[in-house]
Amino acid sequence: MASSAEIPLKRPVAEEVVTPAEVEVTETVEEAIEEVVAVTEPVATATKGNFMVQVGAFAERDKAETHWNTVKSKNSGVLSKLNPSYMRVDLGARGILYRVRGGMIESREAADKVCDDLKKNNQSCMVVTN
Repeated sequence: MASSAEIPLKRPVAEEVVTPAEVEVTETVEEAIEEVVAVTEPVATATKGNFMVQVGAFAERDKAETHWNTVKSKNSGVLSKLNPSYMRVDLGARGILYRVRGGMIESREAADKVCDDLKKNNQSCMVVTN
């Protein structure tokens, strides 16, 4: 019988070490923060519900914010109780898109009314759920 010293052991294999230069960073800290902000906005709303109105979508967040301010100034009576939300959507190769939405609205009927009023003022609009 052979002693345990004579039994061949498996040699340890070095693990592949990934250096920071080889790691692909998918988003910056700022983009991650914007995504969290988009999900948590609006923080406080005049109404509560699951419906929102979408009035546009832009490749840059600052353009989305400018658009909301423009639409709200032209339709202040209709949008006065709604808070903006800028939903960041990653479309892969097509880039990033910021959906411009206002909400929260209690019912589909109330959201439809907001869109109807906006459309009467030549503003495109569609009802979406949160």
